Amino acid sequence: MLARVLSCETTHVLAGCRLDALHQFPFGGLVKTGRSPLGQAAATVYGLVAEITVPETAAARELALQDQLPQTGLLRNELSTAEPPEMRILVVGYRRGGQVSHLLPPQLPQPLTEIEPCSPEEVADFTGQGRLGYLRHILRFREPWMPELLAAHLQQAAEAHKQAGHDQWLHQAVQRVIRLLQDDPPTLLWVLDALSDAFPIALA
Repeated sequence: MLARVLSCETTHVLAGCRLDALHQFPFGGLVKTGRSPLGQAAATVYGLVAEITVPETAAARELALQDQLPQTGLLRNELSTAEPPEMRILVVGYRRGGQVSHLLPPQLPQPLTEIEPCSPEEVADFTGQGRLGYLRHILRFREPWMPELLAAHLQQAAEAHKQAGHDQWLHQAVQRVIRLLQDDPPTLLWVLDALSDAFPIALA
């Protein structure tokens, strides 16, 4: 078990993650729900890691003021008792009966349902479906760092598609983003600026 659902909204899932597993959930990474705590059949919900919070602890504050950190074993013990990091996951679609949909899922996962990172093959499969409709969920994300989230996700997804031999996917995704934002020039400008930093050669 790497992470579990804490709470849900229609468009977001809040999950708690083990500190030693946090590196498997990068910002912008595609994740999915796994087993429910009661073993009930449910659609697989997909989302992007849109925000990561590592809570402050009294022990960490005290250790931060010391000239030297304790030995590795003692430090690991301190970290093991810290509150788990939290991830805010932006829901972007679901799979039911083998069929992928880029609509919001009809049902959200139960609390304590497992959350797993998607493999590159799963990333390429989910993000390559249909008209890339899942991108509209990202563009509606009303946070200042939405362009950074999109750029981080497209970097990871483009690499997955490159491994799968889909060299034109990034171009298709960027063109889809431009079409979705064609009536919102200010947002489009911020998005393209972030993408030009993420792909300085491809978008030159």
